[in-house]
Amino acid sequence: MEQNTTEAIMSMLHDIKGLLTRQEQKTEEEYMDIHQASKYANVSPSTIRRYYKSGRLAVSNNFGKTLIKKSDIDSFIQGA
Repeated sequence: MEQNTTEAIMSMLHDIKGLLTRQEQKTEEEYMDIHQASKYANVSPSTIRRYYKSGRLAVSNNFGKTLIKKSDIDSFIQGA
């Protein structure tokens, strides 16, 4: 009976580890500032500013600095 309990606990721990790993992968989004984004997209910083001021590019100002998700820059490049 003790072995069944140990196996059950190990199985639950394995499941929890999998859930935590998937959650970490979701939250590890790469962000760039305006200058990094403009170099990455091969456009001027003013183009990046124009696009986010017009609402065509999402930005985050949560940390006192304008940051843009790399995935949003990738979408911008494909649709620009």
